[in-house]
Amino acid sequence: MVTPKNTGLKLSIGRLAVAILVIVSLSGIAWTWGDVYGRAFFPLYRWSFKTLTPFFKVESVRLETLRGEPIIKIYAQTAGERLLSGRVLPDGISVSSSTLLGHALEHFILLFSVVFLWPVRIWWERWALLLFAVPGLIMIEALDVPLVLAGALEDLVLFNQDPNLISTSFLINGMNFMNGGGRLALSLTVAMLTVFTWRKLVKLPE
Repeated sequence: MVTPKNTGLKLSIGRLAVAILVIVSLSGIAWTWGDVYGRAFFPLYRWSFKTLTPFFKVESVRLETLRGEPIIKIYAQTAGERLLSGRVLPDGISVSSSTLLGHALEHFILLFSVVFLWPVRIWWERWALLLFAVPGLIMIEALDVPLVLAGALEDLVLFNQDPNLISTSFLINGMNFMNGGGRLALSLTVAMLTVFTWRKLVKLPE
């Protein structure tokens, strides 16, 4: 005998199965094409890095492997003479920092999972929502990886030159925020903003 309780349970299990399938599929796409995805953002990373800090000039951004893990690594030089703790940090010192490629892929997986699984009225709205989420994805990528890379370089310099400035550094605090759960929060926030904006544009009832 079919009861409302059994029907509800089946629906819940079905939705959970679909959610798992979507997340696994997007994860598979991300890891299969992750190197292509990462390299596609290199010009954006360079531009954003330059915008975030005047203290370093980018030489190159590369995709490398560290202990079997793919990483995004930036090679840079200190830009201009900088006075720290009464000492001058000269121009042209070579520095580098890196972050996991997986950090960049997290946004693709999380943002598109939420948007794809969001209830819609008709099938085409799901694909429209995915396209609508692309600007948000680009915005997140422009902020996360460059901020983490710049923060790591700033941390390296200040740790050796003026540790007292570490706690007040925007770049270092931004890096710590991203690595401490901010990355997940940012993806989910942008996903919800995407859905909210879409609903307003197509005038869906709340």
